[in-house]
Amino acid sequence: MKKFATVILILLLAAGFVYAKDYTVMKKAGNYMVHVKIDKNPPVTGLNKLEISIQDARSADVTDATVTVDYGMAAMPGMPAMNYKAKTEL
Repeated sequence: MKKFATVILILLLAAGFVYAKDYTVMKKAGNYMVHVKIDKNPPVTGLNKLEISIQDARSADVTDATVTVDYGMAAMPGMPAMNYKAKTEL
């Protein structure tokens, strides 16, 4: 019985990681509120879906903004710094 309970506990913990909530963050930029959501938490090597929404001071969605995603990783021992830019779509 103890072994069965351990197996169930492990399955429940694994299911929690599989269905982990997306990573979201909100930041104020001037008069705008920027919402960023990434589909994997933590992000993985490869493709990660990133959603960005911008709202003005009246909480209305901004649809005519130009957005550039600029991301990178600092240099580490044996690896140079990496910097990238990604195109965005409305």
